[in-house]
Amino acid sequence: MIVRSLKLQGIRSWEDGETKFSEGFTAIVGPKGAGKSSLIDGIEFALFGDKAFPEYRAIIREGSSSSEVELNVAYRGKNYYIRRGLTRTQDGITQDPSRLSIALEDTIYTRNKATDLDRDVKTFLNIDKNLLENTCLTKQEELKSLLNIGPRDRKRVIDELLQLDAFESAWQG
Repeated sequence: MIVRSLKLQGIRSWEDGETKFSEGFTAIVGPKGAGKSSLIDGIEFALFGDKAFPEYRAIIREGSSSSEVELNVAYRGKNYYIRRGLTRTQDGITQDPSRLSIALEDTIYTRNKATDLDRDVKTFLNIDKNLLENTCLTKQEELKSLLNIGPRDRKRVIDELLQLDAFESAWQG
């Protein structure tokens, strides 16, 4: 899966903006409070909804009555657009059914139900929260420790995370 772009509106420190990503390794750097974590949170929220954020107030921008994330990813040569929105009411914060969808190119597959969107994201993109967190996202503290170890140990850690040792064993078998 390749993340192509991310649009955020009313998500944490992002009032409104879009970020495009190049293929390959991406490092997000900037001063404290610049919105680095908000980008990652936006990706996780788009993909996993309340499994990533059971408390929606942790992701909706303070003072915003609504928020929205649109994530564009490429997977197996196809472009998917995942959209999730939140609405703040006097009863609390909920996912907004009018802003829940996954689309392949111009065809919308899921609309209006968070559980259907969760299912379709997993089915179409073959990804779950643990896989993403253990192979793609690295917290700053973990990255520092990974960079400070020797090349052989670093390769071993990365091979374990990506389960390349199991792949190698299967290939040889």
